[in-house]
Amino acid sequence: MRGKGLIIVILIVILGALGSSAFYIVDEREKAIVFQFGEIVASSEEAGLYFKVPVINNVKFFTTQSSVGSRAMQETVYPRELTMRCAVNSEIEQYSR
Repeated sequence: MRGKGLIIVILIVILGALGSSAFYIVDEREKAIVFQFGEIVASSEEAGLYFKVPVINNVKFFTTQSSVGSRAMQETVYPRELTMRCAVNSEIEQYSR
């Protein structure tokens, strides 16, 4: 009886480990590609909880910029005119502070 209880506990631990590795989470700032034996099977671009076959499928994550962050980095650049001491007019398109 004691041997059967140990075997049941070991099976529960193995099944729990396989069950927990069957799911993966994609964050809002990530994209994921699912590989099966080195070939691309699926891709996940939206955030959420996804399923994969343990041991057979591998997942590789890639970080991306969010659309809000990329919009914040883009701004309209207006050309400015600059008059130098030698009375030469130049047009500057970009500058930083």
